[in-house]
Amino acid sequence: MSGCNFGDEGLFFLAESLAYNQVAEEVNFAANGITAEGIFKAFDGILQSNISLKVLNLSRNNIRDEGAKGAKAIAELLKKNSTLRTIELNNNLIDYSGFSGLAEALLENKSLNSLYLKGPQPDEATSGPFCPPE
Repeated sequence: MSGCNFGDEGLFFLAESLAYNQVAEEVNFAANGITAEGIFKAFDGILQSNISLKVLNLSRNNIRDEGAKGAKAIAELLKKNSTLRTIELNNNLIDYSGFSGLAEALLENKSLNSLYLKGPQPDEATSGPFCPPE
């Protein structure tokens, strides 16, 4: 389902079907114009009820860190999940606060083996993706 540009509204319906689908192990929602708010609304509760999903690709969407949204919202979902093994968040302009939130989630989530975060980050030229803001 990569590159279909279905946005947050389409994600909501597709994610809802994952609550009932206990067969799919890998879902690719890359490059679909999805925002962090859409991810949180669509997956809140679903990532707890779906026991088969192992790989979730959310790369190249519009997940940024503005306020409590972005990777912080994804981190909250990861804290509640015990089946995901891999999540891909490449090229989503995740900043330091988002990285921090994800790091905290990894302390609680014992099932995640791989977290992909490559790609340009905001202010990468001045501070680097893992450096705290000055």
